[in-house]
Amino acid sequence: MIADANPFSADDAFVKASFPYRSVFPDPFRGRRTCGVHRLQMLLQRAGGGDAISSLFLSPFLTSPDGPLNDDAVLNLIALRCPNLRHLSLHGSYNGSQGAMLEVIGRCGKLEIIDFSDSPYFRPAILQEVGRCCPNIKGIRRNGGVYHHFSSHLVHLLNLSLINLSGSTVWDADLLNILCLKKVQYLDITRCQNLVKYMDLIKTACGRIPHICYD
Repeated sequence: MIADANPFSADDAFVKASFPYRSVFPDPFRGRRTCGVHRLQMLLQRAGGGDAISSLFLSPFLTSPDGPLNDDAVLNLIALRCPNLRHLSLHGSYNGSQGAMLEVIGRCGKLEIIDFSDSPYFRPAILQEVGRCCPNIKGIRRNGGVYHHFSSHLVHLLNLSLINLSGSTVWDADLLNILCLKKVQYLDITRCQNLVKYMDLIKTACGRIPHICYD
């Protein structure tokens, strides 16, 4: 998918849209994904070899659950052919290796937004690599499990302004650190069952963070 001319469309699609039971992205193959890598190669060829691709959603190119896994093949192709990628959604990808994901982060240094969704790639080593290789990161979405003190890796993302943790397992201690990030403009913590004192924490940040979504 090539990004829309409106810069806010990527913010909405990759970070802000939160639906607990369905993805914000349509699946053009309706689960019949048998030649995903080939389809991605065709897309890249039509887009100048991949240089013109700025936004990409993995799920349509992944094989169906009962087919041979191709997550690593898709990730490796992205790393090799999409140097100008700015928006990446990992929604629907559960079987890629950490090495393949690190390769994407290392080669796609222009990334601005990453939708981790509930994928297995939200790990310390990967967030550390994001901090080292992607200085323009401004948005992160995570709607699954998080590890304790993950916020310590977010503080190194100096341009981070959009954070969607809706439906995640974030705890109060990490929320406190996130609320202290200087550039945050949007924060979604709806459906976060582990939060206990979040109302008190939010009160201290409401005047500084324009948009905080909570329930």
